[in-house]
Amino acid sequence: MKFNNERLILVVYLVYLSGNSSGKLPEKLRNIKKKWEKFTKGQGKGHDIFADINPLEYPWGNDTLREFHQERWNDYYKCLKTRHSTAGDRKTLYPSAIVTMEGSSIILPCGICISPSEYHTIESIDWFYNSTTDTNMTSVPVSTDEHTLISPSDRTLQIFNTALDKEGFYWCQLEDTMSNPYYVHVSNETDALRIVQGDEAPDALHPEPPVIIDEYGLRIFSDWSDWSSCSKCNIVGRKQRYGYCSIELVNYGGHHIRRKRNNDVNEPLDSDADLGTVIEKILIFFGNKLPCRSIYTPQKIQELAQIKNRKNELMRKFCKIKCEETVIFEIRDKSGNVIESANNSAGIYSVLQGVPEPLPSVQRETLYIKHGSKAELKCPGNLNSDTPMTWQIASKSINPLSISDESNGRISLDPHDRLIFKRLRFTDTNIYSCWQMGKLAGTIRLEVAYEVEFKIDHRVMMIGAIAILSTFIVVFFRAFRGRRRYTKH
Repeated sequence: MKFNNERLILVVYLVYLSGNSSGKLPEKLRNIKKKWEKFTKGQGKGHDIFADINPLEYPWGNDTLREFHQERWNDYYKCLKTRHSTAGDRKTLYPSAIVTMEGSSIILPCGICISPSEYHTIESIDWFYNSTTDTNMTSVPVSTDEHTLISPSDRTLQIFNTALDKEGFYWCQLEDTMSNPYYVHVSNETDALRIVQGDEAPDALHPEPPVIIDEYGLRIFSDWSDWSSCSKCNIVGRKQRYGYCSIELVNYGGHHIRRKRNNDVNEPLDSDADLGTVIEKILIFFGNKLPCRSIYTPQKIQELAQIKNRKNELMRKFCKIKCEETVIFEIRDKSGNVIESANNSAGIYSVLQGVPEPLPSVQRETLYIKHGSKAELKCPGNLNSDTPMTWQIASKSINPLSISDESNGRISLDPHDRLIFKRLRFTDTNIYSCWQMGKLAGTIRLEVAYEVEFKIDHRVMMIGAIAILSTFIVVFFRAFRGRRRYTKH
């Protein structure tokens, strides 16, 4: 007896279904027959014929969605593996050190691993903060504002226009699960910077090479940040990045030591202490990287000539990028006809897009500074970007490369994009505006005032005081001299 392919498939599948309820066999046989007919016509997939897939079960037979979910689970297991290896044999979460310049930004990813089946709990992740400048601020929830943002998709913490009081430890937490903490060191922008350029400028200053201190087994190097965005588009602009002085162990095996509490690294050093052993323990605690001038770097290490004389570096480059194309949001019907459009580039959005994230507000301030004195104008605002600032005086743009020559060295821009006046003149009274990415970030109204000087002669003051006091005494004496006392009987 010969079976054609269709009957053979049905017989095999009948055996496959032999363990199921007999009442459901006819329905399942009809389904497999339909799948086979689609497959023979090139409309179905062969591996779906015997698959017992419930059409109401998500994502059914959608290969794209299945592949997507598989990737999410693979990412979850990879995260668990990384977290386990980072914890080490002691199963301890050690902090990692991150350094940023005052006024710059930092991005802190949350290291908690969440399975795809529990992704709905991601909104319950909160960030906490321990200040190293204020001992009263411990385990304080991080509050968001226009310069402190928490991503709703992955709970990444983003801090823009970072201030000095933001220095400390940060970690994210979901119920009893904590991430590895971050130690954020904020470098004061008054610190001296060494302006360097890349290899494409052979005659300019270049970054300092790493230095080895054999006595303590330390390596001093510049930890470079990412490049900022270009300050302008369609014309030549500037971009920059910082290189922060950092130290690490030359021979580091990634091992960890046991520590009783986080503030162990604050223990004072005895005069007879082995400084090399102490700095080794501290660097192991911080994952073998620490800013040179961190509060956790021993003072004796900071006073070493190789570290004391090494400055943070700033590298700048010219750049030219295209301006963003006009973004038009369109809503179409089933036939493809446009029924609504919104020019997002012009700040117009559709109701279906939701409320867009607003840019930080433009900050304004007024300064009164006396004539002939030195002045520093720092942009009061920031548009949540590390893009270099550009300045305007009224409606005239300031060229950072020529402003010093045009003013005979009286006006200049420092490495932190602050406008420096060596000696103020009355003609400097004006409106100064600072811009990022072609958008207004802040304005400063500068008023150069006259210096009013009071010259006081103390002898004249003494004579005047005596005269006033004498007048009061005479008036008092004359008022009560002619009065008589009467007794009523």
